[in-house]
Amino acid sequence: MWVYLQQGKYYTRHLLLHEGTHSFMQWFLNGTGAPWYSEGMAELLGVHRWFDGQLELNHQLRDRSEAEYWGRIKLIQDDCAAGKALSITDVLNFAPEVFREVQYYAWSWAVCEFLSRHPLSKRQFAELQGNAHLDPSRFNQKFEQSIKPDRAELERDWNLFVNEIDFGYEIDRGRLRRVIADSSDNDRFQIDAGFGWQATPVMVQQGDRLRIAGSGRFTVASEAGNDWPCEAGGVTIQYYRGKPLGQLVVGVLGNDGEIAGLLQPLTVGLGAELQFDRSGVICLRINESPARLDDNSGQLNVSIKPAPTVGRE
Repeated sequence: MWVYLQQGKYYTRHLLLHEGTHSFMQWFLNGTGAPWYSEGMAELLGVHRWFDGQLELNHQLRDRSEAEYWGRIKLIQDDCAAGKALSITDVLNFAPEVFREVQYYAWSWAVCEFLSRHPLSKRQFAELQGNAHLDPSRFNQKFEQSIKPDRAELERDWNLFVNEIDFGYEIDRGRLRRVIADSSDNDRFQIDAGFGWQATPVMVQQGDRLRIAGSGRFTVASEAGNDWPCEAGGVTIQYYRGKPLGQLVVGVLGNDGEIAGLLQPLTVGLGAELQFDRSGVICLRINESPARLDDNSGQLNVSIKPAPTVGRE
């Protein structure tokens, strides 16, 4: 095994841990599984924290300064910005020879990070070590069969993950959830400020108009023991993707699971009358990166009603 000195101490340690993981899997698991699993696990365990003489493997990075020169997240961000996002299926079908290019290590890490933490796949992913001795085709076949009942939801949440991936992204917070419905009023819901997109039971057709309003107060951040109170209009001290932090936004999830309507959300704020250019399920969230939701708390009340038609032709 050859290991070359890399830029920065972190990346050199990462490479040593990466190659060490390959050796460990060969010795103790009698194989490394399919290429995506072999390289993805080596990357996953290579992501580490070294502090006060203690080593933590599979560390969840909160900031790029923790992983100097690693660069995997940036590679995925660049691919997504260029319209080259890969599906779970794409990654699972990687051939061994693609790993001449570093971006394939990034995507293999990302799929292992995602599958190992998503509630619908983490048990099945943990069991893969028992199949590491199998040839790649049989390895993938058994795994894909195990996640088949939830494959559509996993692909949808994967698309949300890679399109907003950043240091600190928590899979369970970023995945699509359901809103809390008001049992006494079919037009009123609550969304949790600590999670990403939340699906309502409201369906729209292309051209429909809705009146949506948000009310209540929640915490959008907490620094040094000081909470940042926020309402549906958001706070302009910070912005995320061009909109105020904490602002109420709405998107449409396509009936086939298409997330394009969630990647370009519409502004609701305290209230807005909106016309929708696509059909699907109305989804809500506060405007914030899924990588920064862990210090939020509280709920936002939202009402959704058909827009008045009086005076319209």
